[in-house]
Amino acid sequence: MLEIKNLSFSYDTNEVLKNLNLSIADRSFHSLIGMSGAGKTLLLKLISGLQTLQSGTIEKTQQKISFVFQNAELFPWLTIEKNLQMCSSLRSVEIKDYLEKFRLDTVAKLYPCELSGGTLKKVALLRAFLVQSDLILMDEPFAYLDMAQKEEIYSFTKELWVQNKPTIIFVSHDLDEAIFLSTQISYLSRRHKTIVESYDIKNQSGFSFNESKTTPGHISTYAEIYGKLKEELI
Repeated sequence: MLEIKNLSFSYDTNEVLKNLNLSIADRSFHSLIGMSGAGKTLLLKLISGLQTLQSGTIEKTQQKISFVFQNAELFPWLTIEKNLQMCSSLRSVEIKDYLEKFRLDTVAKLYPCELSGGTLKKVALLRAFLVQSDLILMDEPFAYLDMAQKEEIYSFTKELWVQNKPTIIFVSHDLDEAIFLSTQISYLSRRHKTIVESYDIKNQSGFSFNESKTTPGHISTYAEIYGKLKEELI
């Protein structure tokens, strides 16, 4: 369990988060949605320890944390296989098995500069899971990918999560992807500077991304969260 209590944070006189409370269950896939500037990335940094707490507490049972950023931060002088070996305690043969399973074995001996953006994202995601972290923080990891690439990455991410079941906290501006991937979504309001609503998401297993978007649960959740986003523009 990850428990955030009465968290507040300001940049000088600019208050970004105010008395924020949030509980995230172990092994869940929990998304944070909100307007730009609401403090979603800041909250990830506070959870990870990259940003120092000012007020409030964050209690977590997870001991090992991975962070997936928008850009795939790989060592450019190492091959893909060596990049993965650098961060994981798994044996080389186990890493090779993962590369084969997720169809990355053909790029194992290549360098990051030789890969497409979509493939780099897959490698960065696989690396986060191979670290065998209890908690993985993802800050818009699928930004700048086209839809065809995203659909493949969504399936890739869900399969890794189901297989390893870490707790994931996922920041996104894409409602459809958040609903498809998540077990729960929390709305972080820029106006109120705190979590104002959380939504339990019905299991989407068995549906493709496009199929999921046509289900009643997906449509109703999308409409409700989109309504909150529109309210903040008024």
